[in-house]
Amino acid sequence: MNKMTPVGAASRPRMAGTPPPPRMPRRNGLPAANGRNGLLAANAECHVTRPAPPPHPRIGPGLAAYALLCLFIWAIPVHAGEGLAGLLALARDNDPDYKAAAAARDAGVQARLIGRAQLLPAISASLEVGSQHGDYTRRATSLTTNYSDEPTTVAWRLSQPVFDLGKWAGYKEESSRARLAELKFVEASTELTLRLSRTLFDSLLAADNLVLAEAQKEAYASQRKEAEQLRAAGVLTLTDVEDTRARELQSQANAIEAAYGLQLRHRELARIVGTLPPGSPRPLKQFTPLAIEPDNLDAWLRAVEEANPKIISARVATEITAHAADRARAGHYPSVDLIASATHARDPNTTDSQQNSQSILLRLSVPIYEGGRTTAGADRAAALRIQAREELEGARREAMVKAAEAFLGIGNAGAKIRALEQALRAAETSLQGAKVGRDAGLRTHTDVLNAQQQIFSVRRDLNKERYNHLLAGIQLKALAGRLTDADLALIDRM
Repeated sequence: MNKMTPVGAASRPRMAGTPPPPRMPRRNGLPAANGRNGLLAANAECHVTRPAPPPHPRIGPGLAAYALLCLFIWAIPVHAGEGLAGLLALARDNDPDYKAAAAARDAGVQARLIGRAQLLPAISASLEVGSQHGDYTRRATSLTTNYSDEPTTVAWRLSQPVFDLGKWAGYKEESSRARLAELKFVEASTELTLRLSRTLFDSLLAADNLVLAEAQKEAYASQRKEAEQLRAAGVLTLTDVEDTRARELQSQANAIEAAYGLQLRHRELARIVGTLPPGSPRPLKQFTPLAIEPDNLDAWLRAVEEANPKIISARVATEITAHAADRARAGHYPSVDLIASATHARDPNTTDSQQNSQSILLRLSVPIYEGGRTTAGADRAAALRIQAREELEGARREAMVKAAEAFLGIGNAGAKIRALEQALRAAETSLQGAKVGRDAGLRTHTDVLNAQQQIFSVRRDLNKERYNHLLAGIQLKALAGRLTDADLALIDRM
């Protein structure tokens, strides 16, 4: 059984009765911000002096009630925005492309009924009511007589195909078209999930880039103030201060660009889901690498060849062209129809005479010559069948390449994530060493700025590879036709 499950890290054991250490809210490794622009720098150090609590405080009834009220308010769940599964539900209700595909499916499935109608009896009825006025003159007596009557004719007719290869091939062709319409809708549904996932991860990455840009701006501002103080003390030069100021201004420009990119990503996401709910998209709390089972590329390629929506649609399209070719060749064969009819006629002009007739017969139709239309139609259908076969082969090869790309991308992104995590730890250590070396006169202020820039670059690359890893897992499951809502819920739990 193929599964996409998270690889969880073992939690550190804690002794019973020991309160958990306080944790600051973090987002993708960065401390959360307080206030509008109060983002903490990645290298900022915060020293808080806590006053000693008074000995043996007494808790009165009012304070106890207030504490219970705070506990109750804290326990109320807070709406944290929609994740991938929730946004997908909104997209199915609001995305124009998906709704158009649903309408196309509803229209396409009617082809099955249209094709079946060719094989069922056709019954028709007719009513003819007229009015006749005139006169006639007898030659012998020269007497002119006027007359007026209203003849009525009622008839019905039933026609049932008995032998018609063209209509039978047309029925199979229309049935295949109805099936193709359903498969196209499945294909559109899968494409919606991929499109939404790609746009969602782009939005989350843009939000992470904005957080990093704001943190970088605050860090350079802090470094600039520190550089000015060190220059006043005679430790740094004006060049060091201006270098820090230039990096600070560049980081401000980067923050503006990141905010602009985030707005664009949100608009792209809103185009799919409609109006974004408050707090959406919800960021990932804790990234967990995906484990793809089976860990074998050939097994996934076989699954893709068997269940890929585009490949299946291309196969059905090939079946349609085969039935169309049979229908075109059927124009060379005769057809037999059973026809039954009944007629009731009344003519008042002939002394209210009535005429009733019934008939049942078999009609044989033999095509002889139609100007070459049947032969040309058969040749065209044969060419379209070859075209459909080549398109099927093209869809199969494309799906194979994308599946291999997604499978290898999962492992490649996972390896890059592990390398970047080690690089981040090394960059943080390097920053601390650069600071110590600068204070000791062994390193320059530029070395500190470069080490700090390296941390932000590694964090940015790390966030990108994490989203690439998740997107590759979704793409692989979608290409194999095995993507389910449970897989999306798995990502939402991160």
